[in-house]
Amino acid sequence: MDIKAKRRSPVWIMLIVLVLWLAGCNGEVNSNQAAESTVAENSVQQKEAVGTAEQQPQEEKEMMALDTATLKNDSGKTMIKLLTTSTETARHDSYAIVSSKGTVIVADPNLVPNSNGLIKADIVTVSHTHPDHSDPQFLVPYLKQEIEGSRVSRYEEETFTVKDVKVTGIPASHSSDFDPANPSDMIYLFEVDGLRIAHFGDMAQTELTEEQLKALGKIDVSISVFSDVGGYGFSKDKTVRALEQLKPAIVMPGHYEPETADYILEKLKIEDSTESDKLFVSREDIDSQSAWRYVLLK
Repeated sequence: MDIKAKRRSPVWIMLIVLVLWLAGCNGEVNSNQAAESTVAENSVQQKEAVGTAEQQPQEEKEMMALDTATLKNDSGKTMIKLLTTSTETARHDSYAIVSSKGTVIVADPNLVPNSNGLIKADIVTVSHTHPDHSDPQFLVPYLKQEIEGSRVSRYEEETFTVKDVKVTGIPASHSSDFDPANPSDMIYLFEVDGLRIAHFGDMAQTELTEEQLKALGKIDVSISVFSDVGGYGFSKDKTVRALEQLKPAIVMPGHYEPETADYILEKLKIEDSTESDKLFVSREDIDSQSAWRYVLLK
């Protein structure tokens, strides 16, 4: 090798090293860019997944149609309406009570109408465990707390307030014998718009105790069994005795037989008997009454 070739060799080596170094840098840059792109894509996918997960419950909630029209009350009075869709008088036990401000109570849901969606209730009460007082299709969303702002009480001795309604659970019995430590029925007292409305469920005591009468106070509207089916503990004379103790201004039947209702009305000398699809009542209406009233909702 001549002297000129020897001088050029280091130059060529430096050029080769430089080219290799630049190529490596370019590869590293491309690799970093690819990695950053992958991270960015993953981040977007994760955000989309989280967003979908967050939206899912809301979408499911929106899929549940809530019926706020069936029990709409703009009368300025308390509204009481029968909810049971069955025409069998033995199933005549599910009632809605709606305050003048629109607070909705559903007592003992049974075969509740759902053609317009799930009825929106603020308060749901269940007097005892029998299935004709406990509609799973209606109750499950409430028990799962899927209905915002609702309060459920199932055969509980308790007192609570929701909006403008005060609720009290009073232990009772589905049979003649009553053991306060082991109640088989729960009377629910609703204090609404200055009225005291009592839903007795399937109470079948021979008579009310002093403790129960004290807890109930002066009842304006009672909803109780008008049945004489001994197999379930019911007796027409038990109903007469309980109503004589209570002396409510308005009596309404839960389970009933027409002939039993006639017997009870005759015994109590109730002459004012009406049928309607709804009852609108106020404190002033009750105070202006001169005698008992029997109202059958259908």
